[in-house]
Amino acid sequence: MSKFTPTSKANPCLSCSDTKGNCRHQDIEEIILCMSANSSRKGEIVESGYKVIDFTQDGLWAVLKLDNQQWAEE
Repeated sequence: MSKFTPTSKANPCLSCSDTKGNCRHQDIEEIILCMSANSSRKGEIVESGYKVIDFTQDGLWAVLKLDNQQWAEE
């Protein structure tokens, strides 16, 4: 498993744009740990098209992954 990198001005959170180091991301599996989304519900689509797939054990971060599901218009 690859290491999580803290956000920074040069590397903002892809979901909430945090630059203070509150969020983390993992390049290989495109997983984000976002503090701004920790009040969301599991399965919810949050900012920038990321889906909440779980929460960290301590509840500080929502575990996000890009939602690639294509929605058909009805």
